[in-house]
Formats: sequence, C-alpha cells, structure tokens
Amino acid sequence: MPYVETRRACQSRICYKSHSHPTFSIGAVDIGQSRFSSTFAQEQVIQAGTLVVIPAHVEHSCNPLPDQAWSYQMMHLDAAWLTSLIEELHQDIALEIDRQTIYLPQLRPTIGHDVKAYDAFTALNQLLFNEQISVLEKEQYLIQTLTEILIPSFHWEKIHSSHYFQQYLPDLLKALKTILRICLCKSFPKR
Repeated sequence: MPYVETRRACQSRICYKSHSHPTFSIGAVDIGQSRFSSTFAQEQVIQAGTLVVIPAHVEHSCNPLPDQAWSYQMMHLDAAWLTSLIEELHQDIALEIDRQTIYLPQLRPTIGHDVKAYDAFTALNQLLFNEQISVLEKEQYLIQTLTEILIPSFHWEKIHSSHYFQQYLPDLLKALKTILRICLCKSFPKR
C-alpha cells in the first residue's frame, strides 16, 4: 500500500528539530510523555493514550520530556489519497481541501484523548504490522477504521491565510511554475 507508512518507537529518547511531512500524519503516545509544539497549535505536554493529528506540510515537533523515554506510533498517509477518500466517502464532513494549494498548510494540528479512537488506531497499526494478513484485508481495515472511527473523531480547523496571501497566491504559483519550467529546460535541453 504505497499511500500508508507506519512505524513504532519504543523507549525512545531521540529528539527531533521542528519539521513537516508532505503526508497527513497521525501519532499515538503509548508510554511516557512528550512535548508537542507547532506554529499552528499551542505547545503542550501529551501523554499515553493521546492521538496527535498533523495535517500535511504543518511544521511541528514532538520530543520526550528531559531525561525521560517514551513510546509512540506514527502513521503517514498520502495527503492526496486521504483527501480523495474523504471526498468520496464523507461528503458530510465540513472539510474542503483546496487542491490548488495542497502543498501549503491548510489545517491545524489537533490533540485528542478519545479512548475509542486511540484503541482503533492501535489495533489498525497492529494489523498493518501483521505479516499473516493479506494486503487486501489491510487496505479494507485501514479504510474502514479511517472512515468509521478516526476521521469522524478528528477536530478539523482550517488555517485561514491572510487576504493578501490569498490575493497573490495564484500569481506566485504561476511564477513558480514558470521558473521551474525554465530551470528544467536549461537542465535538460532538447536535442
């Protein structure tokens, strides 16, 4: 399944600089505590049983508290695939992703403490790691868990960009495409 990547870290003390992913990411704290921070969310300490939802391209960091280890799970979903899934199956969710600006942050990260959502996410990860389960069954369970439990439990809050940004974004994107085209033509001239 090229649209999902998942991993676990156990008793980790590794710290990460602030970063972003081109994917829609879901993290679950299993053991210990961590400090979550983002430009688009208030910094806070999160603990076991917490789910963190980080939309694509949103800067964030999640690090263990000083001199402590923590265990967590992280799932990365292809943003375009997830957007299509939401549009296809959940038209009732008041969530519109602007495909023209899909490479810019559009949603705020959220932190949740819903036991049912945490348990569903953990069960999903266990199933995805199980080598005895077929890819088809994994895909069905992934879609079912996302659409029936996880997506409805997330708090969706749009990032509202300034009027100035919205006014000039189409011109900026057009200019970037032109620059990219020129650079590619210089790098790979026609023969």
